[in-house]
Amino acid sequence: MLWRSYERSFGHRLALTGGAYWQEFFGAGWIGSLLYEQVFQYNPWFELRYGIQWKRAVYDGEPTPSIEGFVRMNLRF
Repeated sequence: MLWRSYERSFGHRLALTGGAYWQEFFGAGWIGSLLYEQVFQYNPWFELRYGIQWKRAVYDGEPTPSIEGFVRMNLRF
């Protein structure tokens, strides 16, 4: 949490995940992701999240990294 005023708040998050992947005839490899996002909550019903994520997956023995940006809006009722 970086800032908070009554119901409004602004924060950020950094997450790292990792693991192993194995596929028959292709062997094993490592998989994982790194995520950074910022969160703005206007009130208990409206929230805006945006950030970037790097992922590494393995398909048929070949590593396939990807980078994606995202914007998410959560509206609760």
